[in-house]
Amino acid sequence: MQDVKKRKTGHEGSGQKIEKAPSDGSFQISQMTEGEKGRWGEEATAIYYQSQGFQVLERNYRSPFGEIDLIVSREDCLRFVEVKARTRSKYGRPADFVDRRKRDKIRRTAFHFLSRQSRQGTWTYYLFDVVEVNLREKTIHRIPNAFALKEGA
Repeated sequence: MQDVKKRKTGHEGSGQKIEKAPSDGSFQISQMTEGEKGRWGEEATAIYYQSQGFQVLERNYRSPFGEIDLIVSREDCLRFVEVKARTRSKYGRPADFVDRRKRDKIRRTAFHFLSRQSRQGTWTYYLFDVVEVNLREKTIHRIPNAFALKEGA
């Protein structure tokens, strides 16, 4: 397994290090398809959350409204996680691409997930995280509670 370096930025929750990252033996970014890059970033993020004591409930949860990359829980907190894996930040930070339309899709998909859960009452908090994975630097940057359940809240 490869190490993911610590990254320092101004956001709360930034610079958290994960001990293990996915490895297929030869981590060659230039030879990866966009889908492989995304899956690598999602796997690195799942490993990170598990190292923080979270249980991964769902990966790539799909509904008629959209998809959520990861759904994780710890104690009474349920987190819906959007992962953005990039090789460079030429066009802005990865989190910048989680625009209002994407947030709305994630929210509707979260409600869809909750409506199908028998455990729904066990969670007190529902939070939305965005995780930026820099594939070149092998860093992970988590933005906890990146947006609210309702726009403008």
